[in-house]
Amino acid sequence: MATAAFASAAREAHKRQVQSLYKRLLKNSLDWHINREIWREEATQIRAHFEANKRLQNPREIALFLHTTEAMYAEMRHPDPVIPPGAPGGTKWERNIPPPTEEPWDHEAHEEHAEIDEILGELKSLTSDKVDGSLALLESIVNKLEPAVVQEAERSQMEEDALLAAHEAKLSENDRAIS
Repeated sequence: MATAAFASAAREAHKRQVQSLYKRLLKNSLDWHINREIWREEATQIRAHFEANKRLQNPREIALFLHTTEAMYAEMRHPDPVIPPGAPGGTKWERNIPPPTEEPWDHEAHEEHAEIDEILGELKSLTSDKVDGSLALLESIVNKLEPAVVQEAERSQMEEDALLAAHEAKLSENDRAIS
């Protein structure tokens, strides 16, 4: 059973290697030919090269085929390949990152800060004889601050989710551009 699984895994790895080589050869030939009609002729030649060797069974012949085709790819590799502008390494990659959409935090303008300063002033004015009343004061502090803290945490989470979604969309767009 283990040998069958190994053979299946080996076939799948070999299949991916051949597909990757085929795709690299096609993209490389597209870098050399601007005219799609000329490139199409080159692409059919590459396809014929792979089709002619599709039925190889001997592992040494397969290895030789892959080695010679990799050597052909290395020899014909374009010195300045076309990179889509928005793809990593492209001319527009992260050139104009959009500015943040949220408003800047103004520490002076928010009412929460005035409430916090008032509460802190009350805490500083506490003396040892007012300790019994401090529990009620602390409860009022928590009741005043809790909605603001929860609201701020929810806003931060929504911003993180939006940034993550935008980043994932950009990555998928780049993947489509590369493929």
